[in-house]
Formats: sequence, C-alpha cells, structure tokens
Amino acid sequence: MNDNLIERLSDEADQCRNDGADDIAKLLDEARAAIERQSVPATTGWAAKKDWYSVPVLFNPYTGEPRDARDIQSDPQGILIAAPGAHLLAAAPQPQPVQQEPCPECDGTGTVAGSQAHFPCPLCTPPQAEQPLKPDMFWNSDDADEPHDSIECFLNDQICQHDLEVGAVFTIWQAKKLPSVTIRVTAIDEEECEAEYEAIEKAHGITKGTT
Repeated sequence: MNDNLIERLSDEADQCRNDGADDIAKLLDEARAAIERQSVPATTGWAAKKDWYSVPVLFNPYTGEPRDARDIQSDPQGILIAAPGAHLLAAAPQPQPVQQEPCPECDGTGTVAGSQAHFPCPLCTPPQAEQPLKPDMFWNSDDADEPHDSIECFLNDQICQHDLEVGAVFTIWQAKKLPSVTIRVTAIDEEECEAEYEAIEKAHGITKGTT
C-alpha cells in the first residue's frame, strides 16, 4: 500500500512542478520522503535502494542490546550481525607478497658469466630432476679388457668368436661415459712423483687438481 501511495505522491509532485506549483511539489516530496523513512525495515541484511536514506541499525536485532559505535560506523545496516550460537567461518588469510633480495651470485639475472659462456646460477636456479643414467659401456667380468657398446654387441661377439649356448650365464659390468675435459699441466714435482693441472674446459666442476 505504501508503495502505491509513494508512487502517487511522486507523480503528483512532478505534475505540480510542470504546472509551476513548486511549493506544493516540495510539500509532496517531503511527505513522500517521510513515508519512505517509515517503511524502511530495520532488519539485518537489508540493502537500501538508490537515493534512499538508510536508517542505521542501532540495536542488535537478536539480543536488543545497543551496538558498539565502531560497529555501527563500519556496518551501519547490521549486515554482519550474527545470531547467537551461529557458526562463524574465519576469513581466508590473504597471501602477502614476499620481498626477495637479488641473488648475490647473479644479481637476479639467473645466469653467471663464465670465461666463454653463461651458466645457470647455482643459487637461484631450481634443481633439475635427476635423470636415470643409462650405461653405454659393457664388459664381461671374465674378460674386462674388452669393452662393448651394448649387451647385444657382446652377445654378437660371443656368437662370432665362441660357441654361445642356450642357458649360458654371464656377469656384465656396466658403466657410463662422462664428458671429456681438457687440462693443462701447470707444475711437476718429480721427487714426489706428482703433477698439478688446471682445467681449460669446465666439466663436472673440475677447475684445479693434483695427481
């Protein structure tokens, strides 16, 4: 009923303004505003319509106790008022950005400069998953002086050079070839039978050694 009355007062006020009766239109607007204020429900969760005056909720609708002034200021409509005994869920914490200092090894570039090339920084580069090593050198334990490229090559040699029989058992040694490294001899101690060297091309972290 109030909605119809408010709409009618609004139409009458517009008609009066069109006819030049601004004083009557102003009185009709004040009457409409007073009815709108009385029709505002003081319940939790109510959202005011656009251009409506929203009456703040001063009392807890569940307990009748006055609300704290700080709560009214932050939540005037009482949307966040919870019923006694209601199960409340904690807000999920927001992740805070971590301010990281630049890597002292590569200064945040991710690479370090070598003598001839750039290499991944050992401090800030994620470790790579270790790949299983595949052997590429094979020996018959009874004849370790003769390496083979594969077990198949060893069996082929046995067929061609010896009498290979079904059911024969062999113990095969396996190994993995490592990348080569070029070294330069830097000192020789003949009395101690020792020599010092340095690696010209880095391989497996070898930079300097003695033998």
